[in-house]
Amino acid sequence: ESELGMIPKGWEVGCLSDIVNKINDRQKAGEHLFNLPYVPIDLLNKKNLSLSDTKPGSEAKSSLIKFCKDDILFGAMRPYFHKVCIAPFEGITRTTCFVLRPKKNFYFSFAVLTIFRDETINFADSNSKGSTIPYADWESAMANMKIVIPNDDVLYRFDEVVRPMLSLIRDRYYQNKCLKDTRNYLLPRLLSGEIDLSEAKERIQEVLNNA
Repeated sequence: ESELGMIPKGWEVGCLSDIVNKINDRQKAGEHLFNLPYVPIDLLNKKNLSLSDTKPGSEAKSSLIKFCKDDILFGAMRPYFHKVCIAPFEGITRTTCFVLRPKKNFYFSFAVLTIFRDETINFADSNSKGSTIPYADWESAMANMKIVIPNDDVLYRFDEVVRPMLSLIRDRYYQNKCLKDTRNYLLPRLLSGEIDLSEAKERIQEVLNNA
C-alpha cells in the first residue's frame, strides 16, 4: 500500500525531482555560442521525442540556457502542447524550455518516459502560472509531482533494454538532416538536368549508408 495505491514491493513513492535535476546553465548571447545549435521551443515537436530542426547559434539572443547531449528538453510555455525531446547534441535553448538531466546515468530511460507521459503533461498544465500564456512551474509544482520509483536494480535493467531504442529516436535527427541536405542538393540539379536519376539514387544511398 502507498499513497498512490498498490505498488510493487521494494519500490517507493517519490517526486519528479528525485530522478532529474533542472539545469540552469545561463548563457549570454555572443560569438562563443555561434558554433552551437540553437533550439527554441517552437522547434520542439508535439508528442515526439525526436528533434527535427535547429537554428544557428547566432540567432540566440536572450534568456539562454545551455544543454548537453541526452538532456531532456521540456516545453514549459503552454505545456499542454506536449513538447518533450531528447537532446541529440550540446546546444542552446531559451528559458521557455526546462532543461532536465537524470540524476544518475541509469535513470535516463525511466526519466525520459516519465516526463513524456500524458499524466506529467497534464500535471504541468493544471499547475501552470499565467492565464494568457501559461508557463509550467518547476520549483513549486512539477518538482514535487508524486511518482512511483522502482528500485535501482530494476531501473538499471530497464535502462539497458530501453536506452538503445531511445537512442535510435534521438539520432533520427541526424538521419533526417542528411536527407534534407541531400534533397536540397539534388532537387535543383534534377530539375535543371545537371544530373540524372541514377546519379541521384546513388547519392541518396550513400547518404543513408553514412547516416
